[in-house]
Amino acid sequence: MDTKAMETGAIAKARALRDLPAPQLRRAIRVNAGLSEEDVGGELGVHRATVCRWELGQRSPRGHLLVAYLDLLRKLQSL
Repeated sequence: MDTKAMETGAIAKARALRDLPAPQLRRAIRVNAGLSEEDVGGELGVHRATVCRWELGQRSPRGHLLVAYLDLLRKLQSL
């Protein structure tokens, strides 16, 4: 991977970490969109329990999942 691609990925992750809503808001966004934890997990390729832990604040998404999860939450919020 070239330096520019790594920088872009690192910047995207830093922005996503900064912009990730609080756990309670993550859950509210999903519920308001009418989706289950399983729906979100399936979209992201993670188990339902992982989404549950993110929404309870027990864990936080990392790496590419952080960016993908934030992108999904933004899309759900704009429905």
